[in-house]
Amino acid sequence: MNRRIEALSQAPPGRLLLRLSGPAIVTNLATAIYSLTDAYFVGVLGPQALAAVGIGFPLLSLLGGIGLAAGTGGGSAASRLLGSNRPDEARQVFRKSLAFILPVGTVMAVFLTVLLPLLLPRLGATEEVIRPALSYLRVLLPVSILTAGNMVLTSFIRSEGNTRFVMSVMAGGALLNGVLDPLLIFTAGMGISGAAWATGIAHLLIFLASLVYLGSKKSIFTRWHQPAGQHTGPQRLGKNPRQKQTEQTDSSTENQHRQGKPVDTGLKTILTTGFPAIALQLLFAAAVLVLNRQVRPFGEEALAAAAVTIRILSVGIFISLAICQAYQPIAGFSIGANNRERLRRLTRAALIFTTIFCTAYTFLIVIPAPRLAVLFSAGSGSAVYFEGLLRYSLFAFPAFGFQGLTAYLALSAGKPVPAAAVILTRLGLFLIPLLLILPEIYGFRGIELSLLGSDLLSVGVAVPFYRKISGSNLV
Repeated sequence: MNRRIEALSQAPPGRLLLRLSGPAIVTNLATAIYSLTDAYFVGVLGPQALAAVGIGFPLLSLLGGIGLAAGTGGGSAASRLLGSNRPDEARQVFRKSLAFILPVGTVMAVFLTVLLPLLLPRLGATEEVIRPALSYLRVLLPVSILTAGNMVLTSFIRSEGNTRFVMSVMAGGALLNGVLDPLLIFTAGMGISGAAWATGIAHLLIFLASLVYLGSKKSIFTRWHQPAGQHTGPQRLGKNPRQKQTEQTDSSTENQHRQGKPVDTGLKTILTTGFPAIALQLLFAAAVLVLNRQVRPFGEEALAAAAVTIRILSVGIFISLAICQAYQPIAGFSIGANNRERLRRLTRAALIFTTIFCTAYTFLIVIPAPRLAVLFSAGSGSAVYFEGLLRYSLFAFPAFGFQGLTAYLALSAGKPVPAAAVILTRLGLFLIPLLLILPEIYGFRGIELSLLGSDLLSVGVAVPFYRKISGSNLV
């Protein structure tokens, strides 16, 4: 544990970001593989089944958003507290976040499951899609509390710099899901519900493994973490030959407390900091809902194409956000330690990494778009819709990393308002209104233009916010 804390404060920021980004990318890629694996195997069952998987995305995003809010807000506060050498307060934040997500997530999951027959038609499901959607979501919604819980647990594990553990459990869960999907869907004859059970079992494995780690002596968030000589606060350093270093640490910690801004560990502040994350999920769910309703008149093949497009786009988003997630604990630690120069060097490196990746991903997906359309589509009609949606949604993707990093810089500093402004404009201010207007004028081409226009306009909004945030007194 001591090595991870020292790395957050002393290792060269660019190298440290690369080191933490690798496991974070594998972690988020494993999350994306869940969706792609389900889409691939469920697509064999036909366009109705594929559309059923996509139609429930807003409901799952709602539950995931709550977990993301508690995890993002709590992880941000924990990183700054660890940087300020206040581990006991970081543990309080962890306990509060976990105590919030479990009961609230459970109530919401039950509520949404009961209301499924009423919600699905309003989400854009046709009569042919409602039945497989019920089979899928009646299994997946109740266990989605595990997904929300995993977001909280893995956020705190990342905040102490242990991205490798998160990578291991997420990759293991994705592998298990990939093995169980064909077994349960085809061999066991469970159909689309088998895909839901495979995902639920994989998420249970991740949840239990994360709990075991956080309850062990390896994690700083456990109440048993009391090793002597550890750099987790002067009260934990007994008398030894390094007494002078202990006194210096005491003095440094007191100076940090005087110079740095206080970190509020209340649940309200945790959720306020995490508000942009849940707002993003809610708006994303709303955008998918509007997209489905606008695509619905073009038939089930168009709905299936939209569902697969969202999943492929999510792969790029997840990997780009992985770099931002690796950036957050280092940035939060630097802010807590009042190290502004380190924060600047780190931010420059992160901007370079995210831009290079997003540009490369755009070319890797856009060029073979016709082949991907054939691979993931259940029919030739879906392939026609899919190719256009994919290309228009990725045209401005090279700038996505810049937008995400701007938001995570604000979140790392505990500034939810500018983070929310950057995150929410793309979906709430641009995409949803454009989806409501342009298809009425240009038909299906209007849907494609809405995806492109919202990306271009949101980049223009992010630039002044980045200048303001990076130029402010974050520390």
